[in-house]
Amino acid sequence: MGAMQHEPTAQRTAALPLGDLSWERFEQFGHDLACGLKGMRAETAHRYGTQGQAQGGIDLTVEHQDGRTWGFSSKRYKQYLPSHVQKHIVDTTYTADCRVILISGIASPTVRDEIRKHPGWELWDAEDLSQKLRLEMAPETARRIVDHHFGPRWQKAFLGLPAVGAFLPADEYFRNYLNRPRLFHHALPLIGRAQVVSELMGFAEPSEKRIAILSGRGGIGKTRILRELAERYDTAHPECVLRLLNEGVPATVESLDDLPVAPCLIVVDDAHRVTDLGVLGAWLREHPESKLLLGTRLHGVEFLGSQLARAGFDSREIVRFPPLAELSKEEVRELARHVLGDEHESLTERLVQASRDCPLVTVVGGRLLVERAVSPELLERDADFRQAVLNRFRDESLGEISEILPRDLCRRLSELIAALNPIPAEGERFHARLAQFIGSTPSEVGRGLGELERVGLLLRRGRVLRVTPDVLADHILSAACLTDTGRPTGFADAVFQAFGSDCLSTLLKNLAELDWRVRVAADTGTTLLDDVWNEIREGFQRGGHQIRAHLLKQLGECAYFVPQRVLELARGAVRSPASAEPEEIWPGLLSYSQTSVLEEIPELLRRCAYTESCLTGCLELLWELRRGAAGDE
Repeated sequence: MGAMQHEPTAQRTAALPLGDLSWERFEQFGHDLACGLKGMRAETAHRYGTQGQAQGGIDLTVEHQDGRTWGFSSKRYKQYLPSHVQKHIVDTTYTADCRVILISGIASPTVRDEIRKHPGWELWDAEDLSQKLRLEMAPETARRIVDHHFGPRWQKAFLGLPAVGAFLPADEYFRNYLNRPRLFHHALPLIGRAQVVSELMGFAEPSEKRIAILSGRGGIGKTRILRELAERYDTAHPECVLRLLNEGVPATVESLDDLPVAPCLIVVDDAHRVTDLGVLGAWLREHPESKLLLGTRLHGVEFLGSQLARAGFDSREIVRFPPLAELSKEEVRELARHVLGDEHESLTERLVQASRDCPLVTVVGGRLLVERAVSPELLERDADFRQAVLNRFRDESLGEISEILPRDLCRRLSELIAALNPIPAEGERFHARLAQFIGSTPSEVGRGLGELERVGLLLRRGRVLRVTPDVLADHILSAACLTDTGRPTGFADAVFQAFGSDCLSTLLKNLAELDWRVRVAADTGTTLLDDVWNEIREGFQRGGHQIRAHLLKQLGECAYFVPQRVLELARGAVRSPASAEPEEIWPGLLSYSQTSVLEEIPELLRRCAYTESCLTGCLELLWELRRGAAGDE
């Protein structure tokens, strides 16, 4: 017998390069570390002044859950000596139950000996800090700190974790939603949804129901309900774990390793954006004590049901909650009173009347009324008030940026992002293309993205950024693409010309959904997509097999919204094949033929068939495909 073979052991870096940080950044690292340690009350953590001020020898204070006060001092020295310890302790006047010196290097034995002479003092060097980060923190917290201070490569090298977490705990997922100074946040009490939350909690109990679908239109409060569920779930089920799928990060076999061994409730918000639930479905099959909750806009319900059926789930395992209903008038009144306060209570009834069907407009509109940013007279005209609230919502956020970057630049950038939503969070080449379109520079675009994220107009999810909330993204894109009378502005055509080659799927989906919303609201057709679709059709007719197959694959995201157009293109693919010979991309490795094109058709027809008027046409074309396949045999 030969020698037993062992797989190589992956070597991880033992300590972080804390000595490479500036003194300001090292102090900030110490702040983040102290907040993330188990038992520390992060909300009590405060920097105790800054360099040049009388700090009493302390840079940071934080309270522990046991009531003790901790004081931290950051020392970035190339060589930290016992004399430094002595001087610092003598000079420190701040009183704390436990005081800790943080140093960026490795402590010598003489430094260790010196610190032992002083009760109530500890010293954590680079190795201590690295170990505490790795061993004493939740993986998600450790990942966030390492990514912020050292970048994604160190997450793998030091923590052994992928660069971006696919499944986040609730506090991490909702962190950006809880900034109270922002116009839009989820820190207000939940009003009028007690029955829905109760039903969701009931679904989380052991039963044959493995998957739940919660649906509702944009702005009606799905995400706020999911946050409430997450808060109650942790208390009611301490033996279980709730995790939310990080938007923009695909659920892969590897990412499932992030999930704990304990029974899980996996929550996917905006599940209509997830193109494949197969991996999550397979994982759920292997974990019978775990469950899956999907939040979606109304148009995604049937699509998700189809995906789950393909993953092998029986209808008896799935509960579809009724679409979220509008809040009652009394509930909207309670929400309005909470936002307006006693001083502006006289506006309550008019705000209720103007915003009853959209809690987001109630909240944001109420705050804008309190701040006198919109006129109370607009409350008499519901549509005008909604328009003014969303415009002001955008403008108030952009106003925070105007001292740093031109407001017009950020407005044009937000319009472009709304069209391409979501966009990569990083990438110099992509930033350069954004800059070229809006007539700016890559550095300004990078700063603009950072500022839009800071004020809350952009939300980072994994490796992508998107305009938030969705209702505002819808409004920004609509205002950019259509005039007040509903005629195209030419913006959609310009974005298609600039980004259609490599952002086709998301761009078409966003434009097609806007076109669909306008058609549904006005019960009439629009010309928004006419020029764009003519170019797609002409390119398809001229293209060879590779172009056709690629284009059909990109149309999947928009097929639900423009089924007649997609069905027409699919008919052309079946009945009028490209005349070119099969195309070899890499000799002997990959070739495209009419078969490659036809393989894309069934999935497109499945999505088009959700529209009743297209069902017969889809079935007829499927029959043609089947007859053609039988003839080939």
